[in-house]
Amino acid sequence: PAETEPVHKKRERISDEEKIKYIFKKEEIVVIQKKVFKDSKSAMYEAFDELERFETWQDASGFLKEIFLKNKVDLYNKYIVLFVDLLNDYFLKIEKGK
Repeated sequence: PAETEPVHKKRERISDEEKIKYIFKKEEIVVIQKKVFKDSKSAMYEAFDELERFETWQDASGFLKEIFLKNKVDLYNKYIVLFVDLLNDYFLKIEKGK
């Protein structure tokens, strides 16, 4: 039998305050767009929309890992470290709120 992908629970609706774009400063968004999403604003916001649907950091980080590999992201860049740290905090708050 073919292996099935693990089922990740996803959130259906989130409030505007819970949107990922609000956890970053404007200048951080500019750098994230450039360094993570190859300067594609649409790819960045599509990824944010997808990330917002995950319920746990573990699930979201798997999705992020795919983006990082595909776009050859420098994981040691200080802005990438900040990006990951802020997203981790975002998901910890969501997980505590359950």
